[in-house]
Amino acid sequence: MQKKLLTISAFAKKLGISYQRVFQLAKKGVIPINKKNLIDATAARKILNDRRKLDDNLPMSKTLADARIKVEAIRAEMLELEFKKKRSELIEREKVIEICTGIIMISKTKLLSIPTKVAPLVIGIESIKKIKSIIDKEIRNVLTELSRMDKI
Repeated sequence: MQKKLLTISAFAKKLGISYQRVFQLAKKGVIPINKKNLIDATAARKILNDRRKLDDNLPMSKTLADARIKVEAIRAEMLELEFKKKRSELIEREKVIEICTGIIMISKTKLLSIPTKVAPLVIGIESIKKIKSIIDKEIRNVLTELSRMDKI
């Protein structure tokens, strides 16, 4: 089978991508180019198809219509997000991080206070069952208190 050799511009036009992009890929060695600056179209297309499967950022045929469709899809997605935000269905990332950090800090403080509260209560108690009961009760109290928190 004879190789179909194309110029950079002919190959670019065939794929619907810019001359500069094809030249850049050839210069980087992604697609093979001979000494006369001709590209084996079949081999190059296979390489680009294989690479495209690995890298969705490499367009195979980027036309103006494709770009407009993508822009419209992004615009629709942004409008939907704005709508959900106004309906209070979305919370900003920073606010979520702030709330979660607050919950973790309060939980940490309350859980770390358990030994201080329990230590005086278990002095002199020799029954492991009784000590376990006291510790268990204090942990449950802290967890109940945490579960009743309305706001941070």
